[in-house]
Amino acid sequence: MALKLLRDGRDSANTVAMFNIGGQLNEWNFFKNEFMTTNTPVGTYITNNWDQILYKTKFSLFTDYIFETGTSDMARYDQYGNEEKNIVFPWRLDLTPNPEVTALFSSEQPEEPLDYLNQLMSVPADMVLWELYGWDKPKQLGGKKHHIGSLKLQGQMTTSKWGDENLYMRHQRMEYDHELRPEWAPYYATFTDRGHCPYERTLKNLNLY
Repeated sequence: MALKLLRDGRDSANTVAMFNIGGQLNEWNFFKNEFMTTNTPVGTYITNNWDQILYKTKFSLFTDYIFETGTSDMARYDQYGNEEKNIVFPWRLDLTPNPEVTALFSSEQPEEPLDYLNQLMSVPADMVLWELYGWDKPKQLGGKKHHIGSLKLQGQMTTSKWGDENLYMRHQRMEYDHELRPEWAPYYATFTDRGHCPYERTLKNLNLY
C-alpha cells in the first residue's frame, strides 16, 4: 500500500509499504499481514527464483536497496510547507492492520481476482484500517518501536478512474536516508548480481546464456 500526504507549496510526501516484495504468498485477505517500508533480512539478498529475478533485476538497475523505501522526505516539511531544521524520521514504518477489518474478509482466493476492489469498498465508513508504528533506529542498534497514530478512513472507500490514470506514488530511494543517517546503512538488505551483467543470471536460468 502507498501513502501520499499533501504539503502546501511542496512536493507531496510519499512512502510505500508491503508485506513482502513477492506478495502475500497465496493470501487473498489484503488486511491479513503487517506492511512495512522495509521487509527483508539484513544482508545481501541473492535469489535463485528465476521467475522473480526479472523484476528484482530491473529494480536493481536504479538502486541496490530494492526492498526498502525511504521515509526522511516525509519529515523534511510539515503540512504547511515549512522546512524542518532537525529532521527526525523512522528507520522503518510498520502498519499493523486493525483486527476488526482483517476479520471482514476471507483468505481464500475469490472467483474473480479483482473482487478485492469490492471488498475494500465494503469496509465500514470511518474505520481505523492500520495502526502506524515507527522504529527510532535499527533493532541491532537497540531500536525501539513507537506508536505514531492510526490510519482512519474519512467516510467510505470508493474506486476512482482519475486515481487509476493520474495518481502516482513516489518511491523514495534509501540513499537519501543514508545521507542523514549513514550508521543505519548496514542494516538494510541489498540485492546484487555481484558485478555481473544485470540479465546474465536470468539468461543462464533460461538456458539462453
